[in-house]
Formats: sequence, structure tokens, C-alpha cells
Amino acid sequence: MPETITKKVLISFTCSKIKAADHYNEIKDAVEKASHNLFVKHKVIVRYPLVRVVNSILITLEIPKDKSETFRIGNHLRGIANYLVKSNREYYDQYYVGNQLISYVDISDFSIPSSGFINEYVKQISTPAFGSQNKHSL
Repeated sequence: MPETITKKVLISFTCSKIKAADHYNEIKDAVEKASHNLFVKHKVIVRYPLVRVVNSILITLEIPKDKSETFRIGNHLRGIANYLVKSNREYYDQYYVGNQLISYVDISDFSIPSSGFINEYVKQISTPAFGSQNKHSL
């Protein structure tokens, strides 16, 4: 197996009225669908289980080192939003903000403490003032 780079990505709904952690099963199904294409086309592996963190879901990706510089997470995670809308358009259409349903924060560059305070830590790093350069929309 080739050497890989690990990326940790928090995904959440762009609209604050809906919480990703409350829709864990739907998001898990969407990630499973997207993960097949990620592996076949790019040899990117999604590590399970997905983890609920505050109101978001943490996804761990293993990206081949030779593709890590050019691999754009947002372009590929967009499939998650597409799957959610395809599976239940009537429900998810009401939660778009502009043309965005899901946003993500790449937290790979942050060291997460091993204590039980991960939820508070993630709240701090995902606030716009602290992590705005890493927040992206899908």
C-alpha cells in the first residue's frame, strides 16, 4: 500500500437550523456512496467509524501521498451533499444557504487533545475567527 496523508474533516450543514450529528445515518450512507468513487478514481480511503463531534461529523480520509498536493477535498465531498438531496430533495432543499447545503472544516493541521474535551476544542477551532481559512462550502 502506498504511503498516505491523513486528513480529518468536520462536515456540517451550512444552515444552523439543522445539525449534521442529528442526521448521522443519512450522512453515513452518503459518505459510503462517495467513498466508493473516491477509492476507485483516486485511491482515497475513508476511515470508519465516522464520529459525531458537537453538531458535526468527523470524517478521516487517507489520501495517497503522491496525490495529496492536488487533491481537493471540497470537490470530492460535494458528492455527499448531492446524495443527500437526491435521496430526499423535499426535505434538504429547505436547508440550503445560497447554493450551499454542507460546509466542511479541514482540522488536519490542528492537534486534537486526547482528553475528553474534544467537543469544546472543536467548537473553538471551527469558529469563523479561528478557522476561517480552513472552512469551505459544498
